[in-house]
Amino acid sequence: MTKRPRVRYLGGAAGLLLWAAACTTGGQHQDRVVLPGGTPRETSGPVAEAITVVRAQHVAEIPVETLGLTALRSLEAIPPKRAIRVVEGGYGATIMQGESRSPESMLVLSWPPDPSAADMLRAVQRASDFVRTRLGTSVDDLNATMLRGLMALDDNGAYLDPTRYATLKNAPPAGVGLDVTLRDRALTVVAPIEGGPGARAGLRAGDRILRIDGVSTERMKLTDAVDLFWGRPGSAAALTVARREWAQPREISVVREASRARSVESKVVRPGVGYIRIRRLQDSTPPEVQTALDTLGAAGARALVLDLRVNSGGPVTAAIGVAELFLPAGRLVTYTEGRTPQQSVRFPAHAKRPSLDAPLVVLVDEGTAAGAEIVASALQEWQRARLVGTTTQGRASIQSIIPLTNGAGLRLTTAHWFTPAGRSIDRRGLTPDVEVARSVDEDRWLWDPARDPQLRRALDVVGARPSR
Repeated sequence: MTKRPRVRYLGGAAGLLLWAAACTTGGQHQDRVVLPGGTPRETSGPVAEAITVVRAQHVAEIPVETLGLTALRSLEAIPPKRAIRVVEGGYGATIMQGESRSPESMLVLSWPPDPSAADMLRAVQRASDFVRTRLGTSVDDLNATMLRGLMALDDNGAYLDPTRYATLKNAPPAGVGLDVTLRDRALTVVAPIEGGPGARAGLRAGDRILRIDGVSTERMKLTDAVDLFWGRPGSAAALTVARREWAQPREISVVREASRARSVESKVVRPGVGYIRIRRLQDSTPPEVQTALDTLGAAGARALVLDLRVNSGGPVTAAIGVAELFLPAGRLVTYTEGRTPQQSVRFPAHAKRPSLDAPLVVLVDEGTAAGAEIVASALQEWQRARLVGTTTQGRASIQSIIPLTNGAGLRLTTAHWFTPAGRSIDRRGLTPDVEVARSVDEDRWLWDPARDPQLRRALDVVGARPSR
């Protein structure tokens, strides 16, 4: 069986990656294909490799014919525009160069009603050779185009070109220091991270980001947009920004830098009431929360508000580590299910005793996602805390970063996680016990105990809860 290292992580694209031990890709062999003219060729290229990986590991089984057709359709994106047309019909497809109907500008492909992987890989290879011959497109460009097309089948998937993959693997994550979300389908700044590059460049809550390095964010997935923020430390991200006070969008350059901010902030907000905000989940978060609990306890806090708003997640181990600070040992925090045994795991709390056994309220909103939702759902379902705010994002998927032999990588959804009660919140989110909306205008008061409407309500709720 072929082994390759793999990365598993949970949460938004900006979340830290959890590099795991080597594991198998399912043991599939590479098919040997004979092309026209009898010339044998090993279909061991990146596209064939990706199709093999997706068939074996994607959380939902995708028919090989769908994968092959998707790769073929993606050839229509090869420049120049409309240079290639793909016409499907029956058990096959015709690849056409422009509108020409001459025999040399057309390639007719066919496969049996129940095609094998070899059948579809043969069709993909023939189509690639045709486009390369007719247009002079490089092999690397053909592979990248088809790999991007394949990953579009996965809502949270992405193709990571060799440069992007190497940056994620070898360099510390460098970003622009912005908490963002989608509001009315527009990429919107919820808040710049204090002291971060975005704040220093003048970005504000409510700013809409229209383009990132020249790439339009219109109809872009949030994960893809956040991907574009990250890059080599010291590189500049060119953002096209719209603000209500401006007549026209403006260009703002933000220099990417590795995050040095702690993931946890804490303070006493009312006599006897502590407040902990988790910006993001990372490996250091559980001990940071433990330190905050100790400090707040020493300061006389006997109740707590845990703020998970605008938190896109992070490593699943960090989510478990935070949840078990508030749950008895043995209580199930979450479990995952995938198509391979390695992706189906149960995660109980292991703490000897909860670090805090006092009234607890958790703040959530539409920016609460993935690992942050694991924490919130476990505390809610075990009746350890009440949730206050708005419905969460509903991202209950786990992605793996899988390297390809050409130096690129795939971000692929390989499992889903479930709440302790067995619920899937994917695309539905968690419904808070106490719903409190927050307008765009009120984003400026986020995390201000005196003016943030959700935080004010949470403080009222936790103050009314009886001691445990």
